[in-house]
Amino acid sequence: MHQRFRAATCFTLCAVLFLGTAQVANADAPVKGLETTKTYQISNTAVADMIEQKVAVTQQITADVAGLVKASAAVEALVGTDIAHTALAQVEDYVNVRSAASESSEAVGKLYDDAVAAVLGEENGWLKIRSGSVEGYVKSEFVIVGDEEAILSAAKTVATVKTTTLNVRSEAATDASIVTQVGEDADLTVVAQDIEGWVQVSTEEGEGYVASEYVEVSTKFKTALSKAEEEVERMKTAAGKGQAVANYACQFIGNPYVYGGTSLTNGADCSGFVMSVYAHYGVYMSHSSSAQRSVGKSVSLSEIRPGDIVCYSGHVGIYVGNNTIVHASNEKDGIKLSSPVNYRKIVTIRRVFY
Repeated sequence: MHQRFRAATCFTLCAVLFLGTAQVANADAPVKGLETTKTYQISNTAVADMIEQKVAVTQQITADVAGLVKASAAVEALVGTDIAHTALAQVEDYVNVRSAASESSEAVGKLYDDAVAAVLGEENGWLKIRSGSVEGYVKSEFVIVGDEEAILSAAKTVATVKTTTLNVRSEAATDASIVTQVGEDADLTVVAQDIEGWVQVSTEEGEGYVASEYVEVSTKFKTALSKAEEEVERMKTAAGKGQAVANYACQFIGNPYVYGGTSLTNGADCSGFVMSVYAHYGVYMSHSSSAQRSVGKSVSLSEIRPGDIVCYSGHVGIYVGNNTIVHASNEKDGIKLSSPVNYRKIVTIRRVFY
């Protein structure tokens, strides 16, 4: 279809350039055999506009088809088979991938909704599949097979971070406020591309923009996760939340210390500061440094990571990395950074996200 369309467009353009006018025969000749013609002058501007519109439509169709071809190639490369033998999970959350075609067999992984898998065989209402590093069986009722439209619609355009820490900004500008920060290899859902050197992305903290030079945009599909991989993903998610807490807390450095206060802008004491920072992430705790010693789980100093709460005798702060805490220190210094973490004796370190 596209080849014929382009040829017609080219022919039209060549004819206009060569002739300058279009000769159209009059079908209403009054006398049979008498040739009567009318000449219609078509302006160069009108022809140029028509061609431009048709070319634009062709380019859009070509871009859309190219996108589908790219997505199709991506899923086939991922699962190792063609679309006709590709399954797509259609479940509310996930379906267990089992070691044998039986509900009593061991669950070796999870196939989440809209994840793809190669179909290797069928056995009594079960499909043998391979997805990612997981190979096993799922009930056929939980997947659809060979539905090209549904499978390609599950494609996700992501921007993978290629630097240690990347700022996600509220606008496409280096001086815009920071929505959040993300670590290397994080995948951000792409909302829009080609914004003069920026990519619009979606994060848990909301939509924002990242510099395109620090990300790699690609088409990806979800695949099954083994038990070990799921644990790694869980830990990465928890670590990401902890880093987000640390980044958020640092925004208030320089604000005042107020005994009994809980305002991150107008003043807070040490436990009020920790309480209000975590409340921003839907975690609610007591306004008491001693009570905060029992939140989450205990971790050692060697295991500490950003977002952990460092508890001292009568004082608390939030670890931000690089052997440093951010805390509401005192009336003189306000909210500040202090290093090393053990500048005073540590009573316990608590991890909220784990």
